[in-house]
Parts: sequence; C-alpha cells; structure tokens
Amino acid sequence: MPENKQYFLIDHLDNNLSDEEILAAEELIRNDKDMANEWKLLHIAVDTIREVGLYEQVAAVRKQYQESKTAAMKPQGAVVRKMFSNKLRIAASILLFITAATLYKYTSVNSASFYNKYYSSFELNTSRGVENTNAMEQAFRNKNWSEVVLIFNKSAQKNNESYFLEGMAQMELKNYPTAINAFNQVMSENAKSKENYFQDESEYYLAMAYLANNEAGKAMPILEKIKADKNHIYHEKVLEISSLDFTIMKQKSRN
Repeated sequence: MPENKQYFLIDHLDNNLSDEEILAAEELIRNDKDMANEWKLLHIAVDTIREVGLYEQVAAVRKQYQESKTAAMKPQGAVVRKMFSNKLRIAASILLFITAATLYKYTSVNSASFYNKYYSSFELNTSRGVENTNAMEQAFRNKNWSEVVLIFNKSAQKNNESYFLEGMAQMELKNYPTAINAFNQVMSENAKSKENYFQDESEYYLAMAYLANNEAGKAMPILEKIKADKNHIYHEKVLEISSLDFTIMKQKSRN
C-alpha cells in the first residue's frame, strides 16, 4: 500500500488499481475510520466537481497523471526521478481540484442553506369554496400570519387543521420552535386517534422547521422516511432535492 493513502483512494475511485490493490483499498476503507470518511468525501467530490463545472479540468489533469505514470515506468535513472516528480505534482493538482471543489460544496450546504433552498409555503386546498372557509382559513389565505395565530389562541376548540395552520403561520413568522410544537401536536393527536388528518403535511414541514431551527439531526430521518414512502404526499417533493445536497446534509447531521 502506498504511503499516501489519499492518492491511493483516488486511484481506487478511478478504477486504476490492480485486483490485489483493490482488495487492499477495500480493507483500508473497512478498517480505517478516517479513510472511510475520506472515501465518502471523495464520492461527494465527484458529484461536486460535476455540479460546479470542474469536471473537464479535473479530467484533463487526470489524463496527464495517467500519462506520467505510464511514462515513469519506462525510463531509468535521473529520468525516472524526473517523471516521478512530475507525477507527484500532477497528483497534487488533482487533489487540489478535489479539495477545493469539495470544500466549496461541503461548507455551502448547511441547515440554513438547505432550508432556504427547498422550503416553499403551504397553500390551502381551494376545493372547500369561500363560503365554507372559516376565519382562520381566510386569514391564512390572506397570508395574515399574526391573525392566524391570534385566532388560534382565542379558539376554545382546536383540531389538527388549526394546529397545522398555526404551525405554518409560525413558520412564516420564523418562530420555528413554536411551529415544531404545533406539528408534533398534530402527529400526537393522529397517533391517539389512529387517523391521518394533516399527518403528511405535518411530517414534511416538521422536517423543514427542524432545519430552520438548526436541528438537522432530527430533520434528515424524517426526510429519509418520506423519500422512501412512495405514498407520502411529499414524496415527489423530497425526490426533487439534489442528491448531493441530501448526502451532505445526512453526513453533517450524523457528525
């Protein structure tokens, strides 16, 4: 195994290792926690390179690297040392590209940026008709968030819809902890009644509220659950999230 394990993993990613070296690389990933994390980051880097438009530049450097490796195997003496030196410089350039691209993307994706990029306001279904709209719904349609909260607080009888609309109003007012409590209340009531009234909506926006409140560790399992459930109302919406952003947020939420 080479001294520089990072370059070794890069070669493994590019399928440039012998069968024996592949086994060594896989063993390294299994047994070395730091290298396992490096392997995940390299996969993120590949997606990042494509996303930020560095693919052609990295491909060109990789081509030079492969040519230098081939050439270094043929000459002898001082020429070998020169070729080996060139190879290291090219390898360093590859690593620089990958590091820069990965750091750019990895640092730009966080709870706040993820929320700002993928959050969208909830729109009430218009099938009820205006004549059947209650005061809270009307205030919500008018985007009078403070009025929605006021009506909710004055209401003697509360149901899942009122809890959910209050939660959404609190989201718009950026009162995320209060919104989290409202959505959890909906889910708690459904668990008791064995019903599903505003369940999917509350799950999705609860995840969004957790992200807005910098609690990605609580948000990502919910989004993963929705992503795996084809019958969930917000399944398609979660699928629209960039797989790279999703992967980075999952990685960060576990650290």
